[in-house]
Amino acid sequence: MNKDNYDFRIFEIQNPEGTLLTNEIQFIYTLFRPLEAKEYFLDLPIKVTDIEGPSAESYTLRLRGYGYHYENKKIEEPAFYEDLPKCRSNLNDNGSLAAFSLEEIDFGELETGELSRRFVILYNLHPTQRLKFDFAKSGLMW
Repeated sequence: MNKDNYDFRIFEIQNPEGTLLTNEIQFIYTLFRPLEAKEYFLDLPIKVTDIEGPSAESYTLRLRGYGYHYENKKIEEPAFYEDLPKCRSNLNDNGSLAAFSLEEIDFGELETGELSRRFVILYNLHPTQRLKFDFAKSGLMW
């Protein structure tokens, strides 16, 4: 994606790896900066590893946003200050329990060059094991 956009980072995960202790949650901060008035999208694979090794379950975070040319209109930003979103649990065969608050980030329409931030909550619901996460280094974002 960067090569198609003048080597500019359209989407950026600001904390692309980390470790979750048992029953811990962590926010994954994302950044979207459109260069042109067009749709941008990226499916980002995520590797989840626990004490037994890499998870057999595949996880993907879908990033999507729209750049637009400003025409004297203001887009309403949704409020993010209510209670934390409920997690969507994913229990795989090896017993690892990882979940996201949502699996897709939609940045909506932004004026060219405008900055928008969103976050996803990553939950570790396992009662005894810590969980490590690491976004796959695909060359699309780093």
